[in-house]
Amino acid sequence: MNLQIPIWIKVMVYLRIKLSKNEKIHKIIISKELDVTYSHIVNTLKNLLDKGYVKFNRKGRNIYVELTGKGIKLSEHCKRVYEATL
Repeated sequence: MNLQIPIWIKVMVYLRIKLSKNEKIHKIIISKELDVTYSHIVNTLKNLLDKGYVKFNRKGRNIYVELTGKGIKLSEHCKRVYEATL
């Protein structure tokens, strides 16, 4: 079965994996590692931010992406969906 996974699910799974390793994540890194345009990642993250699944944490000039409590729960479900399609 070869299903197209929506980018927001890939982003949630990616954030879950990286944040579980206590890594700080920039939007540009998500873009490069998922091979998606930066503007698409920005729009996806804005939608996730508006729904309360992610938040941005500013440290000086750097802006990092983090999951909220609600986002952590959703990312667990996204991971199961992602793994089921492999």
